[in-house]
Amino acid sequence: SRRVQQRDDDVISVGPYTLRRDVGTLTIEGEEIPLTPREFSMAWLFFSSPGKFLSRAQIASSVWGACEDVAGRSIEQHVYKLRRKLRLSGCTGANLKTVYALGYKLDLSASGATQDDEAPPAQADCEPDSPGTSEGPPRSRLAAEKVAEV
Repeated sequence: SRRVQQRDDDVISVGPYTLRRDVGTLTIEGEEIPLTPREFSMAWLFFSSPGKFLSRAQIASSVWGACEDVAGRSIEQHVYKLRRKLRLSGCTGANLKTVYALGYKLDLSASGATQDDEAPPAQADCEPDSPGTSEGPPRSRLAAEKVAEV
């Protein structure tokens, strides 16, 4: 199964994602995704704790070594960039969710991740530069609405 999570001290593999801490790289299906050191640190934090809620204070402390007040707006910007760069909107079986006013959670049970017989999301939704966030209607319904409008 692609959903098997493998991990040692320097490598995390989840679905199409492989993170290598020793060299600071993240790949999706073998394609290296350029990340800043802080983006990589944040990705490592989420992928090393899938399904666990991480507060803004935990993220600030782990990634910035600072309190939440120092990193506040930066956390939001980095989450936004990670969602785009890593396609964390459910297309790859991973979804970086916002827990309103509290923090974030990497959900590995996003639509299409566990059932092979479902139609995959529209390709436009899986592009790194896809607009939108994880909030609102499910992505598959949004894609259907976009198609209906055309």
